[in-house]
Amino acid sequence: MAGNNTANEVRGIDIIPSSERTGTPKSLFPVWAATVMTMTGFLLGGIVGTLGLPLNLVIIAILIGNLGFLLVGLLSITGPQAGTSMITISRASLGQRGYWPGSFLSWLTAVGWETVNAVIGTFAVLELFKIIGIGTGTIQTLLALVITISLVVYIAVKGIFTVIKAQSIFTIVIAIGLTITILFAIPKINLGVAVGDPATGSLIGTFLLALGIIMAGGGISYLNYPADYTRYLPESANKKAIFGYSFLGGYIPITVLMIMGALLGTAIDMAGDPLATFSQVVPTWFLIPFLLVAILGIITNNVINIYSSGLSLLAMGLKVKRSTAVIIDGIIVFGIASYAIFGTDFVTFFINFLGIMVVWLAPWGAIVLIDFYQRGQKYNSNEFFKGNTSEYWYKSGFNPIGMIAWIAGAIAGALTINTPLLVGPLANSWFAGGDVSVFAGIIVAGIIYKLGNKIKD
Repeated sequence: MAGNNTANEVRGIDIIPSSERTGTPKSLFPVWAATVMTMTGFLLGGIVGTLGLPLNLVIIAILIGNLGFLLVGLLSITGPQAGTSMITISRASLGQRGYWPGSFLSWLTAVGWETVNAVIGTFAVLELFKIIGIGTGTIQTLLALVITISLVVYIAVKGIFTVIKAQSIFTIVIAIGLTITILFAIPKINLGVAVGDPATGSLIGTFLLALGIIMAGGGISYLNYPADYTRYLPESANKKAIFGYSFLGGYIPITVLMIMGALLGTAIDMAGDPLATFSQVVPTWFLIPFLLVAILGIITNNVINIYSSGLSLLAMGLKVKRSTAVIIDGIIVFGIASYAIFGTDFVTFFINFLGIMVVWLAPWGAIVLIDFYQRGQKYNSNEFFKGNTSEYWYKSGFNPIGMIAWIAGAIAGALTINTPLLVGPLANSWFAGGDVSVFAGIIVAGIIYKLGNKIKD
């Protein structure tokens, strides 16, 4: 993507010099396509399909919910203008100290996604172990987890050049494998299957609940990443192309996979461990290639997660090399994934994680995006690292308007969320059990930040 793409990346969150910004917008499509072409898409579609909605409403919810990738596309434009990571850019809107909680939460969120994917990847490797006769005991499970995590860590340690190259190749391989899988699956779909009662007791509430799950698992979950993969683009790069390749690269594949997950849910149990039941969908001879493609998809998604989480650790002030931060992250994920596999129900863990994540991330993304456009889509990049002499220092390192808007948006999200772990008081009383936390967080934070800056000026 930039410079010598056969070399290990040496940059962390420091500003990328103009001489190294040789990337092109079209490289963003495979970055996001490979990221979302995982079994998680099938799983999310399957979960939504079990909520008791008619299939046409499930598909509409998927089409609308994945429009969260519009925000991914817009935030991608910030990278070339700032030349640094997404979390570092948030110093402009939250302050040199105010950005720190977001940096920690960004790292925690990335670790959560890494864990989710490591668990799914472990299930896929275990299925492969079954077929080739290795077995599926505790030792085999730990071995599968080590394989899943170590491959991801290796690519991320190499850096952005290897990440971009790998994603470009893997996009083609995964797309071919998943297309064949879908062709085998289509005859199994049972459109006449009976639909259960709506999960919340009403269609509108259940539709809003489905929308919330899809948005949390789709584009909204990546709002803390986009600039990480565009900071090597020249400042003059075409903004429409950056937006278009980023948006379409994420939206098209994940939408297709979620719809197929919902459709497959009419024939197999997609709300549990879909990998274990895929033998009912694909012929025996294709099961091994399918599992290899599934494992590859997990790797490509987790490469993005662990690469960005490493940058978040650096933004938090960890004084190590970027590659070391990645290794530390991998060790932590191994521990959490082990607990997720052996100590808790995976689907419940997954939904709880997604729901809690969007409470902070949706309003945070809205604030960073509005700030960017209020600045005329320009940053004074030298100010990001000046500490208390920076124009981004504000009051004792905090931007009061940004912090108030963020906290208010997070509260609005918490009041309107509906997950197994947390149900906001307004979710049932105002929205019939629906989950509108993403919309509430974005709207409240966005209005407060925009109006607050106008009043200040």
